[in-house]
Amino acid sequence: MSPPLFTIAIPVWNRVDFVKESIRSVLNQTFKDFELVIVDDYSTDGAWEYIKTIDDPRIRSFRNEKNIGIVPNWRRCIEKAKGK
Repeated sequence: MSPPLFTIAIPVWNRVDFVKESIRSVLNQTFKDFELVIVDDYSTDGAWEYIKTIDDPRIRSFRNEKNIGIVPNWRRCIEKAKGK
């Protein structure tokens, strides 16, 4: 299977309302050759629980074992990306 054309990365730390809106926006796009990488930075507001309920093969989600901060979390998103 070839990699997707591009990766959309969403680093997450809390803000479950924003997470829901962001994911919904990405999945509603008409272009389909992408992957969505979500890295949760140990959220405590239910964001991770919500992310795990989404069933879409284009989504790959990961959770840090502890909060590592925004820059390292962005870096982890980039490391997980498989887009061309």
